Amino acid sequence: MSTITIWTCTTEGDNCGTETTVHATQGEAVDYVRAALRDILKNRRPERLAAIAAATAENIKELWEDAVDGPCIIEEQSVTLPPFAVAIYETRYGDETRLYANTDDAQTWRREIAAENWAARMDEERPADADETADAYFHHVGEARGDFFRVEELEMIGGTVPVAPAQDWRQIARDLAGALDACTHQIGQMRGMFDDEDGTIAEAVSDADAASEAYRRAAAGLPAAPALQPIGQDDRACSEGWGLFENSDTGRLEIQADAESSIFVRDGVSHDDEAEAFVKAKAAEGSEYHAAALARVGTAQ
Repeated sequence: MSTITIWTCTTEGDNCGTETTVHATQGEAVDYVRAALRDILKNRRPERLAAIAAATAENIKELWEDAVDGPCIIEEQSVTLPPFAVAIYETRYGDETRLYANTDDAQTWRREIAAENWAARMDEERPADADETADAYFHHVGEARGDFFRVEELEMIGGTVPVAPAQDWRQIARDLAGALDACTHQIGQMRGMFDDEDGTIAEAVSDADAASEAYRRAAAGLPAAPALQPIGQDDRACSEGWGLFENSDTGRLEIQADAESSIFVRDGVSHDDEAEAFVKAKAAEGSEYHAAALARVGTAQ
């Protein structure tokens, strides 16, 4: 358990009702009351605005009581918080981290992952108990794929944190989005002038387009688009027994047999050449999916 300090502000008055707000510092609570007083008095008693702007934590209460004929109570409060749980899901394609209120909620995510992927990655019968299922699943995929799940506790530590001047993050985001669109437009104008055999430039432009689209959806108040798995590193490739994996020596993507599948793996030996031949054959038959996978690794059909 950890203890942090907060400030509550309770105000009441004629035509105001009773309202209690929570603030990180005493200064934020005073600023809240100051803003409320400014709205109340700017038309009725504008001569009081200068006093409101200069008000301190001590006399802001008197100004409030005088203006609305009601109390203003700003108090320091100690709040005890349990530790949060940080869940980290590590896979060959990257890591995902989530924050939960407690360890039980984090373990629920672990059980959900095991249940959703059991049929595709496990050959044995699934246990009836959800925790046994999760234990067996992650023991297997940890050895076979290097996929791991762990939970760490995060303690909230109280104290005074300096507050930086407020930033207009909406305007900053708009500026960044505009600059990003300008960059991708210029890159599009110069395509063909530079060698992109390994697909690095194309992948960077694709990531930039995705980021721009995410900003536009957020600015329009739309929900985030569902995350798409990269071609060759998704469930479809796994179901066909192959995938795109990074060569640790060259850092480039290669078509390899999926070690968890028996399609291109026999007697513990992965036949990467057969996996690549399969993808090329599908591309030659007209499959845009497999042609895109070849493009990602810079391999001709």
